[in-house]
Amino acid sequence: MSEAARKSHVQYTLDIDQYLVLSTILSVFLWQVLFRGAFNFYVGYVVVLANALLLFLRGELVIPRAQIYFLAGLTLVSALATTLAHNPIHAMISQIVGISFFSIYYYSVFHRTKFTLAQIIDIYMGWAVFVALWGYPLWLIHKLRGETLYRFHSWFAEPSHYVYATLPAVSYCLLKMQRDKRLDYITLPLLFSYVLADSSTGYLAIGITIILMGDFRSLRKIVVATGLAAAAMFLIYYYSGNLQVRVNDTLNAEIKSEATSSISVRDEAENPQFGENATTFALVTNGYVAWKAFLDSPIIGNGLGSHTRSYGK
Repeated sequence: MSEAARKSHVQYTLDIDQYLVLSTILSVFLWQVLFRGAFNFYVGYVVVLANALLLFLRGELVIPRAQIYFLAGLTLVSALATTLAHNPIHAMISQIVGISFFSIYYYSVFHRTKFTLAQIIDIYMGWAVFVALWGYPLWLIHKLRGETLYRFHSWFAEPSHYVYATLPAVSYCLLKMQRDKRLDYITLPLLFSYVLADSSTGYLAIGITIILMGDFRSLRKIVVATGLAAAAMFLIYYYSGNLQVRVNDTLNAEIKSEATSSISVRDEAENPQFGENATTFALVTNGYVAWKAFLDSPIIGNGLGSHTRSYGK
């Protein structure tokens, strides 16, 4: 191979590496549903499947021996739990297939990459800021239309989805700000978007991040960080009507459930005792179902994919 051809080949390899890492991280933010069936098929899945095919054709879709052992053990334990709980096996199989595929894919992409961990985090941060910036014109348009209850969620279906995808970036911003003793202004749109999203999940996660900012080698600093987190959550609760509704409904639901000693998911669906707040309904009923499932089988559980069936019971 000539020197020119060798350089061209190296450049081609680098381009493929860059594409795989950039597109894989972008896929984390592509939650738009293409179609619904046995499972929701998202736009991000198209990117992942195309990249997996590319890796396969290049002979670079690999699985380490330790991962084989882990997946085999997970399959055996879940199959046993599913059988003992008399749950259908197809739900477990779909979960195992999904876990196996995505774990093999992500390992193959990031195992081969020349990017460092710091560079990968920077790429993720860049995409997160881009998604936040995309959301500001959308938020402004809805507000100008008089939609006073509209909350920031960029191109996602709802604010909680936006928070799930960008939360690591926000926590990273706060922890990095503490370490460097300065604020990186490029992340301001991301941080301010959480105020506009007004998501209880986002607020809770920020509170936990503030606690993690404390020095765990010093009891005084732990107390200070916890106090700051509590004060921040109180102020947010005081000024955020959306958060007040969720907190108050959740507390009222817990009080009612303790008074009645039980919660019937079906009765709740027909005669809501949690008000009109769907978030509280999902939180309390899913928590109750998960707790009952744990009590039924505290060691190995009821098998992967069993929550829907447990909920129906």
